[in-house]
Amino acid sequence: MPAREELTGAEQDLAERLGDSKLAEDLRLLSAFARDRDEDGDWQQASRASTFMTMAQLKEFHEEYLKLVHRFGSDRDTAPADARMILLRWIGFPDPRGS
Repeated sequence: MPAREELTGAEQDLAERLGDSKLAEDLRLLSAFARDRDEDGDWQQASRASTFMTMAQLKEFHEEYLKLVHRFGSDRDTAPADARMILLRWIGFPDPRGS
């Protein structure tokens, strides 16, 4: 996706609505999992952290995350028989409350 400043006002609005829609879907899926986690609880892994990074470090972290996804993940055709679709979400952003 192009940088936000490269988008027209209408494109920025559309991108914002798309992002809101994706976030709402992610929260709906997480909520559904949380309601039924007794049967799937062993499949959940979670972590929450905060740290200080430069923009360059954040970009490098993102690239390393993508490498991990490709290293450990499989597509449907090559996945082991006991594999399940796992929803991964990674987002890093500056604390809007300030640092």
